[in-house]
Amino acid sequence: MNAELTKRIRDVREEIIGLLFNRHVFRTHQEIVRLNPQLQDRPGSIFSEWAQSVYAQANAVGVRRLASQTYEDGDVNLVSLLDTLIRDPGQLWDCYIRHYPDDAARARAEILKKHGALPRGWEILACKRLVSEDRKGVISAAGKANRFASKRIAHLWRRPHPRQQPDGNLRIQPGLLHRKLRIPCIQ
Repeated sequence: MNAELTKRIRDVREEIIGLLFNRHVFRTHQEIVRLNPQLQDRPGSIFSEWAQSVYAQANAVGVRRLASQTYEDGDVNLVSLLDTLIRDPGQLWDCYIRHYPDDAARARAEILKKHGALPRGWEILACKRLVSEDRKGVISAAGKANRFASKRIAHLWRRPHPRQQPDGNLRIQPGLLHRKLRIPCIQ
């Protein structure tokens, strides 16, 4: 793997870790507030409401930035990284066989079914298929955070609706980006 790709993977990983750290701090803060009745009513709740707003804004923007389909050179963007791997999967096939044998077998079977035989370079086609699936999954999962950011943050969200806590809207994205993405070298 070349140095530039390694740096991009490292940068995306750091962004994801930052989002997960924000979530940890926010949940710890929520637990402190839950256990301290003095912080639950005004004026004590003002800080809690502010923290909730800051967390929602920071992580919604972070998820949006990582999963945006519009990016420029130099942006820390997971979709951009996946697009690069789709164009040139390099030696990913060996990683898929080692780390995700079921997905590798499924992609191989789909290519065999489509072509009747395994064409030359079928491993590259299989990698492109698997990375493309991950790309679609990232964009789909980020849709919830994007809708939340558009409705609640871009329009001067002040207090969450009781059934729409910010962490509930942002919870799945870091999980998908961190644990479910099948690119072995990202994990």
